[in-house]
Amino acid sequence: MAKNQLLTSHTKLLDVGEPSLEFLSSFVFPLPLGSSLQSGVTLVQNTMASISAPSGSITTVMKYNRTFSDPPSEDTSQAWNGIYPKGVGFVQHPTLAPEPSGLSVFHQLHCLDALRIAYYTALQGHPSHPTSHADHNEHDDPHHVRHCFDYIRQSLMCHADTNLEPVDPKLGGTTGWGSPKTCRDYHSVKQWAKHWMARKE
Repeated sequence: MAKNQLLTSHTKLLDVGEPSLEFLSSFVFPLPLGSSLQSGVTLVQNTMASISAPSGSITTVMKYNRTFSDPPSEDTSQAWNGIYPKGVGFVQHPTLAPEPSGLSVFHQLHCLDALRIAYYTALQGHPSHPTSHADHNEHDDPHHVRHCFDYIRQSLMCHADTNLEPVDPKLGGTTGWGSPKTCRDYHSVKQWAKHWMARKE
């Protein structure tokens, strides 16, 4: 396994004007060995001596919101569209992303929504049958859905969320709901993406 270094910052790295956003505050990003960084950040070696505490700056308790798992409708579409920033997560930043780039979290959410739509489409007995490469951008296109299965798998393994979820004795497992979790500030990420939205030529 290749060794990684971690970039940890507890200071404001990005200033987006008034009010400023502390988008990268307390975030952790893996960087390859030999990466050069600007001053104001600290490099630490990932020793893997123990499981790391979850990264993030806020504590939240997850609760089931059925709107995001219901069949496609005007309400569910509005809910899903509401969690994306303007520009749907494509950004351009003078130092972090000189060329247009997409923030992974919004790609991951897009894929999850695609799986939801494909699931209900198949459940209704109307699987999609694309006829050209251009169709692969459609939410329920089989090629797109296959991509999303493995993309989400690798994304989950990449982040390896170490929040603990108490076992429900009645279920013999966990639901994920009702226990405190340490999370990144999604609202700040969304605001940062909106500010640095990639402009179309």
